Amino acid sequence: MPTELPHPSTDSGQPAQPNQGDCPTPPGSSNADTPISPPLAPPTQPGQLGTRGEGKSWPSVLGTIAIIFGVLGILGGIFGLFGPAIMRAVSSVMPKNAPTGLEAYDDWSGWMRASSVVAMLIAALLLVGGIRLYRRRGSSVRIIRRWAVIKIVYAIGATAVNYQIQQEQFEAMAQGGGGAATPVQMAGVMAAVTVGISVLWLCALPVFMLIWLSRRKVREEFGGWG
Repeated sequence: MPTELPHPSTDSGQPAQPNQGDCPTPPGSSNADTPISPPLAPPTQPGQLGTRGEGKSWPSVLGTIAIIFGVLGILGGIFGLFGPAIMRAVSSVMPKNAPTGLEAYDDWSGWMRASSVVAMLIAALLLVGGIRLYRRRGSSVRIIRRWAVIKIVYAIGATAVNYQIQQEQFEAMAQGGGGAATPVQMAGVMAAVTVGISVLWLCALPVFMLIWLSRRKVREEFGGWG
């Protein structure tokens, strides 16, 4: 009959508890397999810390949008330089007695070329600002703000001149058609609608940029850019 071995006891008579170090280590295991929790204290060794705004995607998104609109604006300005020549080419293939109203563009050909050059310069400014914004450069905000103000002023002025050109075009069409083809009163309505749509389209992005860059959290973020 097996004899039960007595448990070791302490001086107080209580059975002694086994220590964790006394337990045998299972074969094939080591202390390296035990996961070590990272220290909760902040790092004391010098190293590169995370930059402010790291991980935010809005500079890349708005920078890409600015680059796209800048390139399109430059291409549109180049096309505008050839606008008067295109109008003359279209007018030459039309019947001589047809009321096209394209003659009004001949009087404004100088304005159209100058406006196209200004539009290209403004678009180039947006392109530079978009590239620097994509790279998170501090000067990008200043460039885009200046572009937005200049763009709004240019949009209002250019739209007002284009409205006058359209008025003259519709009047020429009405006179050439004997007043039966296009009533003059309808020309004002069509021109007003065109002006409204043009102003909204040209000012949408500049106004959005000004509002977005004026937000407190956004200012705190780009304030740390180099």
